[in-house]
Amino acid sequence: MLEIAGHSAKFGAWSFDVANRKAEWSTETARIHDEPDGFSPHIDDALSYFAPEDRERIKNAFKDCIAHGRSFDEILQVITAKGRKLWVRSTGEAVLDETGKTTMVEGSIQDMSELVTVRKRAEDAERLLAMAGRAVKLGGWRVDLANQKVTWTDGTAAIHELPAGFSPSYDAGIDYFAPEERDSARKVFDDCVEHGIAFDNVRDLITAKGNRIQVRSFGVPVKDDAGQIVAVQGAMQDITELMTAQRTADELSGRLAETLENIGDAFFMLDRDWRFSYLNTKAEELLERTREELIGRRISDELSGSVFEAQYSRAFETGQTVRFIEHYPPLKRTFRVTAHPIPDGLAVYFSDITEECRQTEQLRLLEAAVQQINDVVIITDAIHRAASGDDTIIYVNDAFERMTGFTRDEVIGRTPRILQGPKTQRSELHRIWQAIETHFPVSVELINYTKSGREYWLELDMVPLANGEGQVTHFVAVQRDITDRKRGEDALRVSEARFRLIADATENTVWDWDIAEGRWWWSDGMVQQFGHHPDPDAKLPTVWRANVHPDDQMRVEALFEKLTLGEIGVLHDQYRFRRADDSWAHVEEHAFPIRDNEGRIVRVIGSMADISDRLDMEERLRQSQKLEAVGQLTGGIAHDFNNLLTIIMGNTEMLRDSLEEDSPLRRFADASAVATDRATELTNRLLAFSRKQMLQPQVFDVNAVITDFEDILRRTLGENIDIEIDLANDIWLTEIDLAQAEAAILNLAINARDAMQGGGSLTIETANVVLDSDYVSSEPDVPAGHYIVIAVSDTGHGIPKDQIAQVFQPFFTTKAVGQGTGLGLSMVHGFVKQTGGHIRIYSEVNEGTTVKLYFPRYVGDREEQGTTSQDRPLQRGQETILVIEDDVLILQQLMAQLTGLGYRVITASAGPPALDILRARSDIDLLLTDVILPGGMNGRQIADAARVIHPDLKVVFTSGYSENAIVHHGRLDSDVNFLGKPYRRSELAAKVREVLES
Repeated sequence: MLEIAGHSAKFGAWSFDVANRKAEWSTETARIHDEPDGFSPHIDDALSYFAPEDRERIKNAFKDCIAHGRSFDEILQVITAKGRKLWVRSTGEAVLDETGKTTMVEGSIQDMSELVTVRKRAEDAERLLAMAGRAVKLGGWRVDLANQKVTWTDGTAAIHELPAGFSPSYDAGIDYFAPEERDSARKVFDDCVEHGIAFDNVRDLITAKGNRIQVRSFGVPVKDDAGQIVAVQGAMQDITELMTAQRTADELSGRLAETLENIGDAFFMLDRDWRFSYLNTKAEELLERTREELIGRRISDELSGSVFEAQYSRAFETGQTVRFIEHYPPLKRTFRVTAHPIPDGLAVYFSDITEECRQTEQLRLLEAAVQQINDVVIITDAIHRAASGDDTIIYVNDAFERMTGFTRDEVIGRTPRILQGPKTQRSELHRIWQAIETHFPVSVELINYTKSGREYWLELDMVPLANGEGQVTHFVAVQRDITDRKRGEDALRVSEARFRLIADATENTVWDWDIAEGRWWWSDGMVQQFGHHPDPDAKLPTVWRANVHPDDQMRVEALFEKLTLGEIGVLHDQYRFRRADDSWAHVEEHAFPIRDNEGRIVRVIGSMADISDRLDMEERLRQSQKLEAVGQLTGGIAHDFNNLLTIIMGNTEMLRDSLEEDSPLRRFADASAVATDRATELTNRLLAFSRKQMLQPQVFDVNAVITDFEDILRRTLGENIDIEIDLANDIWLTEIDLAQAEAAILNLAINARDAMQGGGSLTIETANVVLDSDYVSSEPDVPAGHYIVIAVSDTGHGIPKDQIAQVFQPFFTTKAVGQGTGLGLSMVHGFVKQTGGHIRIYSEVNEGTTVKLYFPRYVGDREEQGTTSQDRPLQRGQETILVIEDDVLILQQLMAQLTGLGYRVITASAGPPALDILRARSDIDLLLTDVILPGGMNGRQIADAARVIHPDLKVVFTSGYSENAIVHHGRLDSDVNFLGKPYRRSELAAKVREVLES
């Protein structure tokens, strides 16, 4: 029982880390030693608390536990920090690693002073009882009834503290009992005398010295032979010490039982047969069984096969304390159990930790959940504040580390100020401070900063936490990153502002129809573009509906209805819309629905763009593409026609040379030559229109060109046309083909004359102009830049608007049949475009026409222009010429002409056979090749390959038109000798001689 009592009160724990030599005391251990809570000494200082006489003993036990793993259990004296001497029970057990080495010593210490004192008293009482047993302290007495003589033995006299041999009188013997005992003592004595009733009583007695003692007095009647009671004899024993010891034991037992009943843990004892020998009330409560039900029953009958039985067996077998936590399904409880082996069996302490486990599991789940959520959780200590007065951080979750970049170790113990920066709003911080001071919840939005300095917006909800006494001890803050939301709100505000600004700044008319509110908003474009002033209070778009073209209105309104019903996702449409001046604009409508969270269309935003100019430009682009296509066709025709004309012209010349001047056939040959010249002029115009004519551009001052050309114009136009020349000063230079430029101006002048049948005025102007990006945006294929403009204006009858788009088409003319070919303006258009320029025509019926020719400004160095060579006599030679031509008739014609001029001629129809000839012969002086040839190689590629074989070989190219082999953008490559088809025999002879002699 004393050992059991040693486990019940003032119990502390301690541990010692062997590797780090670090001791750690529990709070109760510190208190036993009169040290403050949280105090843990060095191991040497911990041992020094033991009394000097016990110190070596505990040191040896501690060392033996570390070295050999032996546990110890000692009752020793300690001297506390306040000098108090206490008896303590100190236990220790070794914690071993997998190798059997001691890594930790764990133990307990309990204040046993009170129990040791009680034990000593009990031991004293037992010692006195033993001495009484040895000395008996027993005396005899006899009362003879006949003479009323009282006889005491010495022992009885000694009990009464009277000298040996003393015997009292008959009446005086009873008077030694305490006054309250005398009557009952006399009665039991009289009953024994009169009725023969023996007695055995414990009574208080007053000795002769006045000491009060307890005695056991027993007596029996003495009878004579007749059966008459003649005496009463008996014994008296001083049981004062025995009774004192009994009271002490009873008191100790009561206190022990009270202690076991009042300890917080449930407690029961098992004997060596595993039977319950004791249960306290707490054990009855937790096991839901009474003492009467369990005392004497084997625990195996209750816990058979359970973890509990296995653990208790281990404690019995090893003799060591066993601690474990286990769930007991029958009671649906979880217990924390400590089983101590004792000499008589097993002492078991256990407590119900079901709620603690539930809370621990809840805390674990809560901790896991808090760690997994994306919201930041921060807990601050509201009691132990930093020097700045701010709460300190005691907990952050994983989301905090992810969001801020700080680790837990970096922020625990610090204040939330580490997250603040230049843009953190002081007003919001003040609200938080007020909430902390008044212990109220608060919600704020503010800017914080990550560890790297990146700012982010957060939404913070903070609430106070109070303890059981209502004192606020902590604050919990939940933070969400709302940076994206804030950016979205900012973007929305900016977007709204931009929407209004764009709506005001754009050339389009922007509108916003709030279906739910029934409001219709128009931008200023409605006024600026169309001249209408919408009603700001109108629930429906009355201005819009009133001005949609009647032929388009039904279709457009049906599309709007489909849009608002969700049948179509967006609306794109074109229709006609009336301007305030009653003119009709072609508009393009774009409208987009906006839905609420439930998918209902609550708003429509759209725009109206006046695309009249764009459609006009697209029409002009189509016309340009049409002209391009026709140009490709006419260029091809002109090429083939030139091949035919080359044959006809050559044969006509040979025929004329073979006829005498007075031959009747000569006039037919001359007529053929004239027709050939006209046909050549026609093909040149077709090539000019198709931009495939051969240009030989030179740098000119257009003012000088027009001045030199003025006389020809005046002679051509006649006296009834007034010509005015208005030339700009400091005109820029341009690079153009002089002959083609003069032909273009002459064409425009002749068209102007024909438009002024009764006479009129022709004005030719020059100017420097800059075409900027705004201008060229509406003109296809015109780059921005500096240009020289030549404007030719007349006061003729003008051109109807519906015909202006057709005037550049080949063979289109407004003149009477037989008065024009319809190629004049086509040729001008082709020449200007081939030069990289731009042409525009402006005309009003009965007012006149202006045609403006734009040529790019030349920015290089001006070169000296060559003079036109005079016609020279037909030139001949004897060199060898390789001719490559795929057209058999032209090839025969060339052979005849060149042979007639004295040259040796070798022929080929394609590139590969021609190259074979060049490899086989080294006497070829000149290569005369068509540009466009079959066989996969054009004339330029053949010439390049030939010069690899004969580097000094001379080359002349000939073609109806050249594509891009030797001409780029209408300009002849600088290293190319070219003879355009058709050509005269004299032109052929001159070109061949020129190249051979170069």
